[in-house]
Amino acid sequence: TMRVPQPISGPFARTCVTIAASLAERTPWIPAFRTDALFEAAEVDPTDDPTVVEPLQAMIDSARGELGLGARGRVLLGHRFVGLLRTRRFMRTRRDPTDASPGDPATSPMLVVTGFPRTGTTLMHRLLATAPDAISPRWFEVMEPSLDPARPVDAARRERIERWRRTLRGIDLLSPNLRRVHEILVDGPEECTHLHEAAFDSESFALAGPCAQIGRAHV
Repeated sequence: TMRVPQPISGPFARTCVTIAASLAERTPWIPAFRTDALFEAAEVDPTDDPTVVEPLQAMIDSARGELGLGARGRVLLGHRFVGLLRTRRFMRTRRDPTDASPGDPATSPMLVVTGFPRTGTTLMHRLLATAPDAISPRWFEVMEPSLDPARPVDAARRERIERWRRTLRGIDLLSPNLRRVHEILVDGPEECTHLHEAAFDSESFALAGPCAQIGRAHV
């Protein structure tokens, strides 16, 4: 059952976050919305991941110029970029030939659902995911597809899903009407759009800026 959001929660939460973000940007604990600062916050050396420098800079330039992000958007999107840089570092570790990660289990041929936005692809994907023998990525998995190899696997899995539960609660506060457009379930099946974020090549980043179609800013 879809929960009907309280109208006051979105505007009130966004105002609070805007004030907090404006203050936070002036502290040393929040990285500046610059490539070098985001790499430093992620504890990643740009020379270890040189292929991401150009797309990351392009995303920052686009967010500043085309989206016109305020403090709230810069802080939230910058936080996401830092997380993605860390995810890329974890994925590079997983690709190490000495890594003992288990191989992929044998599965049936992949079934791909594709189509234009707002044509029912999400509904179709979620219906197919209910099949007892279907395997589909969960939302928390596409948002963070690789665990920290330095953490015990079970603990890292628990921490990941709890981290994204907290994130989703924040999303509900900032954009309570989002569920009416695209409901997000932390451990429910999700589409691949967010997987593209790790390459800094995803349309989902634009959701952090003004949406001309509905004439209001999400962030």
